[in-house]
Amino acid sequence: MPGESSTTQAAQTQRRKESHNLTEQKRRQRINDKIAELKHILPTVGGESTSDKQAPDKATILSDAIEFIRKLHSDVKEVTARKSELERLNAMLVEENKQLKKAASA
Repeated sequence: MPGESSTTQAAQTQRRKESHNLTEQKRRQRINDKIAELKHILPTVGGESTSDKQAPDKATILSDAIEFIRKLHSDVKEVTARKSELERLNAMLVEENKQLKKAASA
């Protein structure tokens, strides 16, 4: 019947729209959950403690997360450089120790 076909199509369209809306709502909720998680794991948000009364907006949380990650990358580079320097110094001291032991036993 011609009337059934258009009704069926309209129902299918409505189901697809509802399914899409639900999927989009779940996606937004996942994003919001992850932003909230970031807020709680960052040491500070917006230059203030995360326990302050006014909640920071999402853009502030994301900006602070980016800043924090950049700082961590910088810290890792500094620590890596310091580690390399200490390893080099340690190797020199080990060699000097060997030479002193050799001289003492001679």
